[in-house]
Order: sequence, then C-alpha cells, then structure tokens
Amino acid sequence: TFFKGVFSLPPAHYLSYEKGKLTIKRYWKPEFSADAEVGFEESVEMIGKVMEESVKAHKISDVEVGSYLSSGIDSSYIACLGDVDKTFTVGFAHEKYNEITYATEFSKVSGVKNYNKLISADEFFDEVGQIMYAMDEPLADPACIPLYFLGREAAKQVKVVLSGEGADEFFGGYNIYLEPLDTAWYDKIPYPV
Repeated sequence: TFFKGVFSLPPAHYLSYEKGKLTIKRYWKPEFSADAEVGFEESVEMIGKVMEESVKAHKISDVEVGSYLSSGIDSSYIACLGDVDKTFTVGFAHEKYNEITYATEFSKVSGVKNYNKLISADEFFDEVGQIMYAMDEPLADPACIPLYFLGREAAKQVKVVLSGEGADEFFGGYNIYLEPLDTAWYDKIPYPV
C-alpha cells in the first residue's frame, strides 16, 4: 500500500487474529473446466441468469438502492436489472469524457431519474490528492477518479449503489485486449532484425 507497515491481503484470502496468533487463509479459488462445451445461446442464457441472481442478491438492503450509469452497456444493463429509481452519472468538460448526454437519454427511455454532475477541470485537479489517499494502494486505473466523484454524488441521496464495474475485465471489453492481434506482425520479424 501507500502506507509504511500497511499491507494488503492477497485476493480471495481472509485474516483472523486470535490470542496473539495471526492466520491468513484462502477462502476461494476459481475453477475452470476446458472440457465444458457451451453454445452461444446457452452462454447468453446462463450469463443472464447469473446476472439476475447477482443483482437480486446485491439489492438486499434496508435502504434505497441506486445505480451508477455511464454510457456503457454494463451499467445500463445493471440499472435495468436492478429496477432502481435513481441513477448517478458524472461527466467532464471534454466531450470525449462526458457521458451525461447518454445517461440523460437512457433515463428518459427507461423512466428512471438520473442525477448528474459535470466536473470542472479545477475540481478534478483539486481532488486528485484526496482520491489517491483514499485508494490506499497504487492503482493505474484512471476510472478511480470518476468513481470517486460518482460515489460522492450518489452518497448525497443513497447509501447503496449497483455498478457495472468489472464487466470489461470479465467480457474482454478493453481495447488493450486487442493489442496481441494488432501486433501479431511483430512476431514474424526475424529475431536478428
């Protein structure tokens, strides 16, 4: 972490401290089976079912649940599955990084109220130090910045939010995943060259 003497647990591990003894144990390990052959339609159905179950489980709350909403499929899908009354969006002055227009259009079609805020460049840079402090550890993902502002805005109205975070990792939604295909020609250059 950023802090001397403070360390993170490995993924899927828990820590217990009892009678002066520290124990770290793994509680989950992913298991993949290359033998399973599932067709496209069956995969779509299975993913849909898992998504519905996951959102239903995450909506168990004694307070109102909202949802983050970007311009992506992931958060739109989660907001619809969650059947929430409020969605939250932030945008930035540069049009490329402003998803408010899409979120507003989506909210009109879906009938869900969207609360949004345009973050100024000054506000952005004023908060970077606080955002890094709150991260606890180095993170090279610039999405942490809009997520900070999203959390701050949503917290004004709800205590629990659903999010589409993680879908790009799971479904290969980042452009960087195409890099091996884009640079395949490089592997064909003779080693001495």
